Amino acid sequence: MIDKAKFKEDILKICNDILEKNGEYNLMEEISVMNMSSKIIFLGSLKVFDESKISTINNELTKSLEKLGKLTIKHQRVVPCCSLPFEQISFQITVFED
Repeated sequence: MIDKAKFKEDILKICNDILEKNGEYNLMEEISVMNMSSKIIFLGSLKVFDESKISTINNELTKSLEKLGKLTIKHQRVVPCCSLPFEQISFQITVFED
């Protein structure tokens, strides 16, 4: 049985360490969890404001998070009306329970 609270903490630490290492200080605060009969899905998203760092951050996230379970990751450009544009990187980690 997976310790969901610990798993969430590990994901947050990995993501925030990568963001800080790349000079992005808008850190992640929460991971969502979906419980299913045979699997648990962890969902998260983070903002990257420096376009030149998107590829590096995306690659580092992929390398680190794919070790934790089945990873799906995507990113999209967001242009809000009242703040700076950013790239949103979203991910889903699926962990199958025995």
